This record gives sequence, structure tokens and C-alpha cells, in this order.
Amino acid sequence: VILIVAASGVGKTLAGIQVTVEDAKANGGRVLFFSLEMSDEGIFFRIAIQESANLADDNGYVSPKHVASALHQDPELRGRINEECERLLIVDDIENMHEAEQYIALAIEELSNHGEDLTAVIFDYGQMLGGMEDSKIGPKIARSLKPIAKRFEIRLYMLLQTNKTFGGGRPTLNQIEGTGGWRQAADYAMILWTHSSLNNIIHAAFDKNRWGLPGEEFAFIKNGLKLSSIDAVPEDENPLDKEGEY
Repeated sequence: VILIVAASGVGKTLAGIQVTVEDAKANGGRVLFFSLEMSDEGIFFRIAIQESANLADDNGYVSPKHVASALHQDPELRGRINEECERLLIVDDIENMHEAEQYIALAIEELSNHGEDLTAVIFDYGQMLGGMEDSKIGPKIARSLKPIAKRFEIRLYMLLQTNKTFGGGRPTLNQIEGTGGWRQAADYAMILWTHSSLNNIIHAAFDKNRWGLPGEEFAFIKNGLKLSSIDAVPEDENPLDKEGEY
């Protein structure tokens, strides 16, 4: 069970889609994506922006108009986007974890019939599940994750939004309702945050790592909606080095 935790607008969905799709591509499988906030059209356009990172300006922003134009003119771009989208099986109408479990079982059965595997399941985002905000129901949902992951032998990603009352900066699991349940359920909990001076840099750290030491920090640079490791950025173009923050 992997948690991805961040404040609103930092990049939870971006990170979740990219990590799970790359996982699926590496293992020749599919991802079951429970989109509790966005429509499938919205997810398609996010992936289109991800694959159009070369259109980003100096601040990492990609204009939707430029993406729409590129989609019309560039068959190679359309092919890449279709390949990414084909990895995702999108469900946007579940109410609770019981329904989610039924969808997971169905997806595994249908994919198996076609010689394919389900490599990961992702919930975007957890607080949109029915009852999650209830102080009694929320921890029960958290505790249900591990049995589901074990039953289906699958990686399960849960995206979580921090409580807005805590303000900005680096978040922690303590900023989520039902902290004890989430911490117990997670094998990994990755937290994401940005600084106002460099909002195209997403900082990350493991708040929990069941098989290692938590706390190590790393970072990604965001071009449009595509994340790249800071290590992959040429040294003379690394904005963190220029700002002396990393």
C-alpha cells in the first residue's frame, strides 16, 4: 500500500498517474484508476499535457491551446497519448470500498481472459470516498486497504489531501484525519510539497518506509504535467542549484 500525500494543487494526481502508468508499461499490464474527482476526459487531457512537456515555457507551464494544436498536427504525439491512456482503466462512479473491491476483481478477471495483468490500483483521491471525512469511518477505510492489496496481490496507491488548516510547507501524515489508520495501513507514504519561489519544483520525501529509513528528500522538476528527476536535468539548467536550495 502506497500513500501519496500533498496539499491541493501540488501534484498528487500528476505523480500518481505517471508512477502507475510507468509501472504498468514496465510490467506489461494495466492500471485501474478510480477517479473520484475528475472525469475520464479530464484525465485524458492531463496525459496529453504530460506528453507535451516539450511545449512548456520557462516556468514549466504548457498552454492548453498549444496542446490542442499539437494534437491536431502531430500523429506521433497522438500515438504516445493513446498508448498512455490504454494503460488506464478508469472508473469514476464508486461510492465505497466494497464497490471498489468488486471492480478490482472484475478487472483482474477480464484482463486475465485476454492474457493481461492488472499491475496497480489507484484512488484519486481518498477523501472523496463516501464516509472518509467521518472520524469513525475514515480509519475503517484505511484499515481495509491492506487486506485488499493482499487478496489481489497488487500494488494499491491512495492519494490523500492534507488538511487545509495546516497551511503550506512540507506536510506530514499527521495532517490527515485518521492518521493512525493511514500510518498503520501504509508500506510507503510519500509526501509532496512545493515552495512559492519555485513552484515548478516538486519536493518529495518518504514519511514512512516499511523497509527502510524515512525522511530522505528528493525532488522533481515539472514541465507541463510531466515530472523528471532533478538528477536528469543538466547541471547548468538545474533551478535548485541556481537558487542554492538543494
